Amino acid sequence: MSRRWQLAAAAGVVLLSVGCAAAAGESGAPIATVPTGTPAPPASMATPRPDRPPEATLAADGGDPVVGQLGSYTWDGAGSDSPWLPGTPISVGAMEPLTVRVGDDTPVGSWAARRTPGVSASDADAVPVAEGSGPITFPAPGPGDWTVRVEVRFAGGGSAAYAWRLTVR
Repeated sequence: MSRRWQLAAAAGVVLLSVGCAAAAGESGAPIATVPTGTPAPPASMATPRPDRPPEATLAADGGDPVVGQLGSYTWDGAGSDSPWLPGTPISVGAMEPLTVRVGDDTPVGSWAARRTPGVSASDADAVPVAEGSGPITFPAPGPGDWTVRVEVRFAGGGSAAYAWRLTVR
């Protein structure tokens, strides 16, 4: 080995060591880096949290989707029990088709939608809106303020309830 090659190799080792130390941060734990110019993955491709079911969105025909408020669920050995929630606000037209999409394309086994007038603290006044299997779609109720809760049973196991506060014009 030539002396110049030995010096170049030694310099490379020193630079590599300094780079690794700098990437470790103050705690000594490695810091994840993303190469410059690499865009972040879209929210729809974000890795789901393993301890919670995926998000669900509701959209009126042609409208922007709105993420529902997660209520009671069972998911991968974990769970949470929640009261009837007021839901995430969304404004829709009377009898307009509503579509719920579950994030990360988790297959839906079955679903049921119920509604209450205004904001209710319990499901005592809840009435069935629609139910089915596969794609979740149902018509908006008539004019007024409503809370809609969609209960989803996932094909791979687990369940979740999502709530929206509808202002129907």
